Amino acid sequence: MPITFSLLATTATTQSAIDSWDHRMVDIAVDIGLFVVFAGFIFCLIRVVRGPHLADRAIALDTIAIHVIAFVILLTLRLDSLVMFDGALVMSLLGFAGTIAAAQFITRSILARERAEAEQKAARTETTTRPSQEQRP
Repeated sequence: MPITFSLLATTATTQSAIDSWDHRMVDIAVDIGLFVVFAGFIFCLIRVVRGPHLADRAIALDTIAIHVIAFVILLTLRLDSLVMFDGALVMSLLGFAGTIAAAQFITRSILARERAEAEQKAARTETTTRPSQEQRP
């Protein structure tokens, strides 16, 4: 009987050592992930401010949404709680809807610009091809 007790005690000690090592490695990986995601968030924020084109800004905003979702999921892992996981799901849906809205906005602005250029070109060709008063019979 004492042998069984000592084996159980040894097994429990070994199991707690494995669990603690495992938890420490996950905590370290999550901490590194939080740092990397936050750094990526800052870089995307800079691209939103300094982006040369509207499309660059839209892509940066989409990437910021992805970074926020990753940050929330990593915090969920770090805190060992699933409370914020629902928030990450909602943020992913909102990020997708925002990306679609930004794409439609960019497409409409490009189409409006092309339409205005075509109208200006048509107006210029109409004035150049119209006969003047002297050329009319």
